[in-house]
This record gives sequence, C-alpha cells and structure tokens, in this order.
Amino acid sequence: GLRNASAIFCQNNYQSDRIRSIFPDVKTFIIHIPYYHKTDLPKIKKHSERAYIAWIAIFQHQKNLPALYEIVKKMPDIVFKIAGSNTNSGIGQTTQKALARLRKCDNVEFVGYLKRTEVLPFLAQAYALLNTSHYEGFPCSYLDALSVGTPIVTVKKNDPDDFISKNCLGGVSDDYVGQKDLINQIVHDPNYSQLIERCRSYVSENHAPEVLSRQFIKNLEKIDKGN
Repeated sequence: GLRNASAIFCQNNYQSDRIRSIFPDVKTFIIHIPYYHKTDLPKIKKHSERAYIAWIAIFQHQKNLPALYEIVKKMPDIVFKIAGSNTNSGIGQTTQKALARLRKCDNVEFVGYLKRTEVLPFLAQAYALLNTSHYEGFPCSYLDALSVGTPIVTVKKNDPDDFISKNCLGGVSDDYVGQKDLINQIVHDPNYSQLIERCRSYVSENHAPEVLSRQFIKNLEKIDKGN
C-alpha cells in the first residue's frame, strides 16, 4: 500500500525521513497532530496564580521516574505535583524504587489518575510541564499544556522537530541534569506573561483542525497537479 501510494502524510520529520529512506520515489507531506477541545479553553492563569511544576504520565520505565526524583531532590523549594497511575503490566523495580523515594519527598504531591476533564485545570496552575521520558513521539500532554499557556521543560530527544526550542515554548536541555536550571529560569522568568501567551498562540496557529485541514487540502491539490 505504501509503495503504491501517490503520497504519504506523516506527523513529523522523523517519520518523513524514515519513509523517504524506504520509499524514495513516494512524495511525503507533514501534517502535525490536530488539537481540538470541545469547550472554550480556560483563561490563562498569571504567574501569581501558578504554584508547582507538573508531571503527568503513567508509571512505567519509559517515563523515567528516576530522573524525576533526581530533579526533585535538588529543588526542595519547588513543589512538584505528579499525576498518573500504575500500568496493568507492572512497573518494574527501578520505577518502584523511584516512586517510593518520591513519596518521601516533602516537596512532592501525588494527585493520582486524572480524568480528561481534570487535565487542563491541573496543567493550567503549573509553572511548567516537566517531561523526563527516555523517549517520546509527540505526547498529547504537550498540546494540553501549551493550550492553557503552560511551557514545557524536556530534553532534546523529546522535542519533536525541535518545535519547543525553535518557537521558545519552554526549555530544552541536552540531558536530564540540565532540567533543573531550566525549571528555575522559567519559574523566575521576568517575561513569563509573554511566554505563556506565546504557548497558547502556538497551538491555535499550528494545531487547530481548520488550519491543518487547509494544509491537507493544499497538499492534495499538489498531488493532483503532479507537483
């Protein structure tokens, strides 16, 4: 099917590069993940209305809770709120140990599993969303955070197409050690109000379904014209 396609639509540069290496004669186009919210997004909260660093994911190896613990213990003056739950398949000894250590930290609060309606309010009150994963595709939590004006802190390998660093939507470090400094920079950023407005604008300008639909139609027209 892919070999006989006139074109293949991908979600990011990584997918596009892989497809081109396998099917060099097939055209590829990139259409980013759409972001749609049934109701109006909540008003963006000011810096004074935010109180913690958010972390949200299921508790499994790839989410790298040991790295989260190392950051937390070095930042006793910053509150971290962890949203998530265990997986059905088990979490492994390394993750279990990290969870046990995190539960003993005075600056950590576990908020449990969040319903879909609870995710945006949780992220809206955070200074930033912290991602410590070993690897990611394009997590939906990124768009959820940006939609409520919450910047993202992660490592370079989890910044798909470098969209966070290129658009100044938070902080990206080469390794997990550097995330501590990025968190401090964002929490104390004198231009925080501009940062949070930029985060929401990015989502509406680049991930709104109507925007992506127009891009999709334009690319379909290119295929029809043989471009």
